[in-house]
Amino acid sequence: MKYFLRLLAVLLAVQSSVSATSIQPPQLDELVSQSEWVAVGVVTATRSEWRENHTGRSIYTVITFVLEDMIVGEAAPELELVFLGGEVGDDRVVVVGQPRFAVGDRELLFVANAEARVSPVSRMGYGRFRVLREQAGDHTLRMYREDYSPLADISDIARELGHLPAEPENSRKPHRRVARPNNPAALSLAQFRKIIVQTAYATGRSDVNAKLL
Repeated sequence: MKYFLRLLAVLLAVQSSVSATSIQPPQLDELVSQSEWVAVGVVTATRSEWRENHTGRSIYTVITFVLEDMIVGEAAPELELVFLGGEVGDDRVVVVGQPRFAVGDRELLFVANAEARVSPVSRMGYGRFRVLREQAGDHTLRMYREDYSPLADISDIARELGHLPAEPENSRKPHRRVARPNNPAALSLAQFRKIIVQTAYATGRSDVNAKLL
């Protein structure tokens, strides 16, 4: 049985790698228009478990996301987001391109559908932005993409994501730092928020929270 589940995980990974390459890097206006809500929050819990789905059973990872700042749309202050894939005991299901989260991560998420079969985040990793401090003592929160590349300009959103490092520095520490002295300065959270609000208005959204951080 375990051999079958491991084989299933491999098949899912292969299948997902094909579908992941077909995900076109979006423009910001596409992320905004395709998302039910956009918010900043912190991951407070994560667990993986077996669940029934339309094809049988599979492993899903559930994260508890506590909202700190709702930018576009409406959602409960605390909610669970369910992602296909994860690890239970010796069994593992890998979905290539699926965002992975740790407790303490602060994120800016574009969420298309909280009940999606594979990923609630818009365009999978393309709709997940890490909110990080660049170095100790830095009080400015800055924006990084799923692959830890800095979001230095809005045009960066439309670049293909690179491969994640196996174990990023301080990967299990809340609001982890990333020292990238050779990279251009990432946009601050306040700057990115302002751009999202402007884009939401331009795309005709009426559910925008325009407050300043």
